[in-house]
Amino acid sequence: MLSGIERNAIYLLLSLPPLTWGEMPAISSEQLKEEVASNVGEKDAKGCYDLFLLYDIENARALWLNNQLGPKGNYDTDELKTHLVDYQGLPPFFANFLDQYPQPQDRLNHFEELMRSYFVYLQKSSYPFIRFWGQLSLRAREAFSLYRAGQMTEDELFHSFDGLFKDKNLKASALGEAVNHFLFDQVTNYLGEDPFDIERVFAYIVQFYLIHLSIEVHT
Repeated sequence: MLSGIERNAIYLLLSLPPLTWGEMPAISSEQLKEEVASNVGEKDAKGCYDLFLLYDIENARALWLNNQLGPKGNYDTDELKTHLVDYQGLPPFFANFLDQYPQPQDRLNHFEELMRSYFVYLQKSSYPFIRFWGQLSLRAREAFSLYRAGQMTEDELFHSFDGLFKDKNLKASALGEAVNHFLFDQVTNYLGEDPFDIERVFAYIVQFYLIHLSIEVHT
């Protein structure tokens, strides 16, 4: 017999609208966060927190740039502003970064360092999918960063992503979208046959984020 927690997770997976690359999800980030919080057990909530933390990190960057915030993560705007000052509840890698770079411009200058620390942090997760996502994302960011810095040729970049790009003359923004599409597909390919595995919830959080990244490029 299924426990209440298991039934809730199954309900969540059945109720979430499907995600399609290039199409705005039929659920807001606030609704997604609420559904996850209501239906995921305490044990698995930590995995969801760690994945929503990516949204928080990107929104912290938006605050430092005085830009509009993207999809909501674990914290709303006021909560995020508070935690960026008191560090309460933030993982050590995040708090250490904020402490090391107290000025917004310094944080922006070293933002890639924060992102790298985040994906290394994910690789220590007890969940196989989250470790996989951390490894895959770090590999992608490092390759793309080297390419943008002129330290990797186009051929080397294409090789890094298994011949992903058919058009080698893509502009930088299109390259970024192609990388995110590649990541989206890799997440889909990773998932096993169990339609109600909790890691499908984790994958949904990740793919929701990747779709929003793609759509923001065109808006």
